[in-house]
Amino acid sequence: MVGVGSVFAGYVIKARLGAGGMGVVYLARHPRLKRDVALKVLHDQWAAEAGTRAAFDREAELASQLDHPNIVQVYDRSDPVDPALWLSMRHIAGGDATALLAAAPGGLPVEEVLALITDTAYALDHAHTHGVLHRDVKPANLLIEHDPRHGRKAVLTDFGIARAVDSATTATSIAMSLPYAAPERFGAGPVDHRADLYSLGCTMFQLFTGQVPFPARAPLEFMTAHLSAPVPSVRVLRPDLPVFLDAVIATVLAKNPADRYPSGQDLVADLRRAVTATTLAPPHAPATPPTVETDRKPSDTRGAHVADPHNPEEMFRLGYLLRQQGKIAEAEIWYRKAADTGHAYAMNGLGFLLEQRGDLTEAEGWYRKAADTGHARAMNNLGFLLKRRGELVEAETWYRKGADTGNVGAMNNLGFLLKRRGDLTEAETWYRKSADTGHAYAMNGLGFLLEQRGDLTEAEGWYRKAADTGHARAMNNLGFLLKRRGELVEAETWYRKGADTGNVGAMNNLGFLLEDRGDLTEAEGWYRKSADTGNAYAMNNLGFLLEQRGDLTEAEGWYCKAADTGHARAMNNLGFLLKRRGELADAETWYRKSADTGNADAMNNLGLLLKERGDLTEAETWYRKAADSGHAGAMNNLGFLLKRRGELIEAESWFQRARAGNS
Repeated sequence: MVGVGSVFAGYVIKARLGAGGMGVVYLARHPRLKRDVALKVLHDQWAAEAGTRAAFDREAELASQLDHPNIVQVYDRSDPVDPALWLSMRHIAGGDATALLAAAPGGLPVEEVLALITDTAYALDHAHTHGVLHRDVKPANLLIEHDPRHGRKAVLTDFGIARAVDSATTATSIAMSLPYAAPERFGAGPVDHRADLYSLGCTMFQLFTGQVPFPARAPLEFMTAHLSAPVPSVRVLRPDLPVFLDAVIATVLAKNPADRYPSGQDLVADLRRAVTATTLAPPHAPATPPTVETDRKPSDTRGAHVADPHNPEEMFRLGYLLRQQGKIAEAEIWYRKAADTGHAYAMNGLGFLLEQRGDLTEAEGWYRKAADTGHARAMNNLGFLLKRRGELVEAETWYRKGADTGNVGAMNNLGFLLKRRGDLTEAETWYRKSADTGHAYAMNGLGFLLEQRGDLTEAEGWYRKAADTGHARAMNNLGFLLKRRGELVEAETWYRKGADTGNVGAMNNLGFLLEDRGDLTEAEGWYRKSADTGNAYAMNNLGFLLEQRGDLTEAEGWYCKAADTGHARAMNNLGFLLKRRGELADAETWYRKSADTGNADAMNNLGLLLKERGDLTEAETWYRKAADSGHAGAMNNLGFLLKRRGELIEAESWFQRARAGNS
């Protein structure tokens, strides 16, 4: 029995993520690498079939060899002698495309569908080139990964599982997702890679409209519709869609595979033209599809970095793939060739590549060219670059342009910019627009804005939504909010989730919570992990923990590192440590640096040091500054100083305020 807390195939089961006709997916902990994975366990009925087991092992071997940014990486699989069939894969925390459709039942924004279909089409092309068919392309197998700059990214999962199960099932059985099945899957002809493209076309239709192209209630109705029903119009369901989309849909859903697009690349090229242009290019010749024979070993085409120099889309795609493989110099060459033809996506991609390596001036130039064509992501990227260098007015202009086209990243970034300058009402409006589409960064930003103004219940709701997508900062923020109201157990849970993803703030906050309850050894471990990344708060907290146990030399080292970043509390703590060991001149220097930032503890400590050496006038100045900020200790110290020189009435006033502040 697989249940939460149990151990299966050496993996500790943490949660049940979902279930389908073929199996159940669990969130599990890797036994050696200490990382979370998605563990798919097929139903027992499939494991009992000898043919299915052999096919599963063969297909899992092929799937594990696929290496592409839009394909879920397979880490491990069941052995032939295991009683169950299972795969462990990279965990994608953002849910799948069915959740996006649930949030937008009338269909997703055009640009978002374009991005998701592009990602999936490129993933399929990669698999087809390596001799692997998917056979079950549908929204539930499009996992969603969130990117802070580019919004959502589709990652295709479940390669090979449907084919393995197909070896033991019939055409109308559970192995086939009937709303997305190509006509040839019903025995109408041989099945090759173009069946996957047909399924992708059905998925695209649903992403645009909210419904599948051939709604039906029974297997026979689905079969009849796929075999003989005319392809419906997306614009009947959504008249706002571009005019030429129907032509793309009709091609990818052609009954005869020879009439479909020969590759995902060709589908994407026409889809982009339909979205951005007024006419489509001549139909692609159907005689050149890549042949896929899934029963032979795939040929190795990894060295074939060639593109048609007269085809901008092909040049752009090659540049994109090379960049994903880390071959930046070669990617730049092809991006430039495509960009020089006016290809907007290539201009934007080249700009991003140049920005990443620090060539900001040229990056800006390409972003501007792409943005001037109406490319929404380029508008957002240009705004981001301008904001980085402090040109906030023009950054806002481009963010607004991108947001007005429906780009959710631009909406989020515009909200962030407006919040920073204090326009909280409009910031909230843009955060909400972006968050309502499922943008995790906007959900987190909206939660933070609401928390700052005291709407803790709604803030918690948005933090939870963002955290459930795997957004690490939201996990940390949710933990912080829960800790504020005393729910320490759940706060710790979310801190740990955030820390396990590598969020340094969550590591530090988890350390602080553990230190508060006396788990000093584990607290130190988390402080060190966070401090080693350069987190100044963790450096300071680690220094304080070490100082408390008497490790003054190492404590001083961490205080110095944090203080050098400008961390005011670390400056004060360093001053206090130095004063303890008699280094008064250095202590005063750090107290002054911290006090000049407005740190009340440092103001009070500086006042105390000055008083001890007889500089009573300046001591009084710093006591007053700290006392005026509400520091009860400084109020008390100021009272004593005034009492000593006979100003009893004002001294008593400060004593009373100090008592009130401590009560």
